[in-house]
Amino acid sequence: MNGLNKEEIFQQQTQYLSEYGKTWTQKTKHKLERCIDYLFEYLSDVSKEPFTVSFSIKGKKYNKTFTPPISIKVSDKLFQSYSCIDYGCSKCCWYVGYYNIFTYNQFSDSVLKYKDEKYDKYVEFASVFVNSSPKQLMIQDHTNSICSHMREQKCMIHEENPIHCAFPLMRVYRVKGTTMITRVPFGRNSRYMKCPVKFEECTQESVDFSIYLLKRLEKFGNEMGIRTRVPEIIEQIENRWLEIKCKTKPLDFKQNI
Repeated sequence: MNGLNKEEIFQQQTQYLSEYGKTWTQKTKHKLERCIDYLFEYLSDVSKEPFTVSFSIKGKKYNKTFTPPISIKVSDKLFQSYSCIDYGCSKCCWYVGYYNIFTYNQFSDSVLKYKDEKYDKYVEFASVFVNSSPKQLMIQDHTNSICSHMREQKCMIHEENPIHCAFPLMRVYRVKGTTMITRVPFGRNSRYMKCPVKFEECTQESVDFSIYLLKRLEKFGNEMGIRTRVPEIIEQIENRWLEIKCKTKPLDFKQNI
């Protein structure tokens, strides 16, 4: 692959850090409440049932009811391969000021898999209620610094990172009641970060990775006590992949998702 080399990434990252706090970074510092909202939006887009999330931050109360989609559509664009690691790119990880958010079980899984990694910057955020049931989140603030798991332009917990880190460039979003599942660059990645990744012909590894991400989302739902439609989404993906491999129905990238 023709990605940026380590020296080019390092130069971009150094330039970015020297300008931190200006222009684009100011626009991309996400507040904690918005980061929590993003996390549960992923779940709602594949949920079977409505659910309510409530929490308080510095005395301010937040309460939101998330609704399930009417339908779910898997785009043929999902059947493309990409690898940020192969391109030596980590811009998404250090270009945006964000909060890392794990559920308790996700955090435990990550700590268990990456025993040598440090997690001392995480704090417990236990005031989240899902359908009035208390849930624990583990949070790290890197709105003014690079994520502590980023070293040598690589994520050191890549296979068990937070949900919001794992999904780009796999997009899950809602349009008029229908959840779209596709693979396209995020707008900010293309316009501001100049994402170098190019999509390539789909492989079994890429399909397996998409299914792995969806199963992580299903585990998130199970932990929150929310039923999801992940099994039927996976069935859609497996059936479509079989058609593609057997050449019974060619890929159609002209779809609007």
